[in-house]
Amino acid sequence: MVGRRDLPRLRRKGNDMTVKVGDELILVPTGRYRAQRRVKVSRVGRKFFYVIPDDSPGNNELRERFLIATKREDSQHGTSVTLYTREELDIRNRRQELFRQLMLLGVEFSYSKSLREKVTIDQLEKILEVVS
Repeated sequence: MVGRRDLPRLRRKGNDMTVKVGDELILVPTGRYRAQRRVKVSRVGRKFFYVIPDDSPGNNELRERFLIATKREDSQHGTSVTLYTREELDIRNRRQELFRQLMLLGVEFSYSKSLREKVTIDQLEKILEVVS
């Protein structure tokens, strides 16, 4: 999960992230058997938006619709997918790597989602400096 404090405030609109037609995003599944895919935003409504995969012949939209507020799939079934910009994905991966390094050194954060989201990358790097 990407901490909101780590994201730049360039494209924030209140609590919602704005999405425009033509934006390039990366579709990240929560399951381990599906790969990440590059997609482009094709349509934007008031609450939902739709995407087209870059590798799609004929520009066919995906069936799934995504919530503008969270960039998550609007699904009632099992695991959903999330869309990230390249910058958001880099931040997410960096956070995961820092948490993994800290865990290897014996520092574990509780599995409380709110605590993990509140800690910024700078704070994680400082904790890693002190511990190692």
